[in-house]
Amino acid sequence: MKKFASFVGVMALSFAGVAFAGPGWSGVVKLMSIEASEVNSLGVWASFNAAPHSGMNCQLKAQYKLGGSQTNIDKMMVLANQAMQSSRYVKAHWAGACSGGGTLGYPVLTGLTLMSY
Repeated sequence: MKKFASFVGVMALSFAGVAFAGPGWSGVVKLMSIEASEVNSLGVWASFNAAPHSGMNCQLKAQYKLGGSQTNIDKMMVLANQAMQSSRYVKAHWAGACSGGGTLGYPVLTGLTLMSY
């Protein structure tokens, strides 16, 4: 029974960091940077240690734009800052949209979940 429990635990950890294809919540990822800028366009961008979603069809994939209402963006920035300061992991929600419409621009994230580890 111990071997089975160990196997289940190892399998759970192996899938924890897997990027998910298509819209929805990602696997567990770590925020590497947060950028607020209006150099080329106004917005807040995040980058991660691994792509949160592998099946994104957006043209630009190195960074992810925080989206939704201004209130939502503000709340995600608070969570992102907490994650960066405490070296905690997050899950990112992608609704399938790109910042430039269609497949143009950056993937737009509409949610962040701050993990307890």
